[in-house]
Amino acid sequence: MRWMVSTGVLFLVAGVSGCNSDDGQSYDFGSNDPNIVSCIGDSMTEMGDPPWPTLVAERTGKNVLNRGYGGSRSAYGLTIVDAVLAESHPGFLVIQFGINDSDDGRPADEIAGNLRIMVQTAKANQSVPVVCTFPPLYGRHIIYAGHAREVNEVIRQMVKEEGAELADLEKAFGSNESLIGEDGLHPTQAGNEIIASVISGIVN
Repeated sequence: MRWMVSTGVLFLVAGVSGCNSDDGQSYDFGSNDPNIVSCIGDSMTEMGDPPWPTLVAERTGKNVLNRGYGGSRSAYGLTIVDAVLAESHPGFLVIQFGINDSDDGRPADEIAGNLRIMVQTAKANQSVPVVCTFPPLYGRHIIYAGHAREVNEVIRQMVKEEGAELADLEKAFGSNESLIGEDGLHPTQAGNEIIASVISGIVN
């Protein structure tokens, strides 16, 4: 998708799969800046050389703020989402939480419920929420892979219900194990490039 601003009004133009609105309706960012993208999440957001938010900034020319915090769970996102929105007034809020919850064995509905609250908070702020699914798990994390896939399905359904944007990283990574590092969890730099490509296609 491409988001275009004309005379102060944002218009959505179809072009990249994954966006939910392709009917040409305008989007009102309110007092938010469509050229600011705030990214909240765990170590998948925070880490990289460079991290994928930096790559999104390079690809789009937007101001992309990395608010990732390694080891965090989705409940942490609930504690920061209001402050992040108030601080930067982003046109887009990218949400990448839940993989640590999934590894902890937290129920899929609980994880998606926390993400839903973040989505609703972003919508109430007139920021576009973008929710990521988890990339595939391998190595020592493969024992959690089945639950992660279940959580991803619940996330997709929640995103559809909320009319948010879906960054389907599980689909984008496919079965290419080389996109995941030796720990079986974190993306390689090639994986970060994939994430950046998906996110850029939504926010640009």
